[in-house]
Amino acid sequence: MAGVHLYVREGGVNDADSRVSKSRAHVLGASYDFACAIQGAWIVLPALMKAVVSDDWLRYITITLMIAGRRAGWLRSPEYRETAMRELLQKVLDWLAEPRESEPLPIEPDIPGVSPPRHWISLEQFRRASGLPAVRAQDWHPHLLSACVEFEIVGPVRIAAFLAQVGHESGGFVHTREIWGPTPAQQRYEGRADLGNTNIGDGSRFRGRGLIQITGRHNYTAVARGLAIDCVNQPELLEQPRNAARSAAWWWANNGCNEIADTGDFTRLTRRINGGINGLDDRLQRWEAAKGALA
Repeated sequence: MAGVHLYVREGGVNDADSRVSKSRAHVLGASYDFACAIQGAWIVLPALMKAVVSDDWLRYITITLMIAGRRAGWLRSPEYRETAMRELLQKVLDWLAEPRESEPLPIEPDIPGVSPPRHWISLEQFRRASGLPAVRAQDWHPHLLSACVEFEIVGPVRIAAFLAQVGHESGGFVHTREIWGPTPAQQRYEGRADLGNTNIGDGSRFRGRGLIQITGRHNYTAVARGLAIDCVNQPELLEQPRNAARSAAWWWANNGCNEIADTGDFTRLTRRINGGINGLDDRLQRWEAAKGALA
């Protein structure tokens, strides 16, 4: 027990190569003190030691406190518990107040035959790769991160291709609903059996939505089943940022776009998404910019 205490108190502070920062060590030490105060250190130590080596260490500190709280009947004295808790919370607040710069996660190269990495790109990398203003990038980044990791749009090759294509389809992450005229082309949505538009009004009702412009009753029904959201009865759900990102990533993955992106055949990828090569110049410009930012 004393060895663990010493490691938390001193090992993480004095060892320059340690994964435990000085501030983290102080918080961990205070958590250990609090556990000792209720004579329950042996119960919370597993979570506490995970905090020592985990990047998500604050989560394990929370687990430590939750477990400790359940052992409240073991307190030596209420006064000791209150003092220990106050000290711990103050150290947490001090750590949170420290200035720090976020470091982007490294982008692992795509290796044929090997599962892609499970992380995504940082906010700054996303801003540069998409060419978005800072505020808009901040709004979209968490939704795209979650959606792309869910559907394995990871690694620089896939991410660059995806951002280029959905960036074009959404007009720079601005439009999650197709601008409606209707134009002659949009008028032809009505009654198109290949889109599943069999009911009167389906053409307008199931216009393009989401970052990749999901279009037609057939595609809306497939998205509804795939993502468990009722976008058939509520098509506007695909206009919401989270659903706009997830529907795009879902469609991309379920239509073989990851595999096409891996080949580097961007024109073929455009045909898969657009049905033709409309806007190819803009898509290519976005692709080159994204590749450059993620190189």
